[in-house]
Amino acid sequence: MDVPQWVKTFICLAVVVVSASATQSEEIEDNKISIRFDKVNLKQWNENENDPTNKFQLIVARSVSDYCSGSDCSLGENGSSTTPFTVSDIMILEGYPTDENADVQIVFYVSIANQQKSESGNQFALKKSILEVILKAHLMDIANATSYSVVFIGDERVGAPLDGTLNTIIIPIAIATLVLLILITLCLHFNEKRQEKQRKGLTTIKRGDIPSNDAHSEGIVLTSVNKNSVVPSGPKRTQALAEVGEPAIV
Repeated sequence: MDVPQWVKTFICLAVVVVSASATQSEEIEDNKISIRFDKVNLKQWNENENDPTNKFQLIVARSVSDYCSGSDCSLGENGSSTTPFTVSDIMILEGYPTDENADVQIVFYVSIANQQKSESGNQFALKKSILEVILKAHLMDIANATSYSVVFIGDERVGAPLDGTLNTIIIPIAIATLVLLILITLCLHFNEKRQEKQRKGLTTIKRGDIPSNDAHSEGIVLTSVNKNSVVPSGPKRTQALAEVGEPAIV
């Protein structure tokens, strides 16, 4: 049974559409990026008369236009863009902005549907790596436009560290410093003890070097007399002293 030509054409078109749709979804998924605004909840964000969501899209469109007009953004023939980006090119994903850990988070991508594109480059979304560079270069502009400072771009913290984060840095440093001081104190203590022992050893050696008096070499005769003995007087005293070798004193 022959398939009508129109059926074949329809099938081919359907395949092309499905393939293009899948490619577009994948490209958007690969190039979307999140940005978080510090110290604001979604209620405050939405009730702000400044309309921070719109201001965010405006400043991002302007920043991307400025950057891509003079730098390589993988667009057109020479990589740069000749068509300015607009608010409609800043595509915020469904469900955003949203609350995220006491911050407001926006996930978005930049559409290049209205830009000239190279066949080998992206066809639907500006490269994430390029968008990240642009956002980091315009943090102050975004903060001024929305009235809220940027704290995260993707997973990278670009704002001031949290108190807890600061503590995780300071506490280990303090502990390491304390341990170092303890080690230094112990080293000084043991060094002092060792020097004291050395001094005591030198003193003992010096005392041992002092020569004892040799009574015989000096010709001195030591005579011990019993403390209980009685030395007689007169002729008997002279005789007793003579017996022990002591000269008689007249």
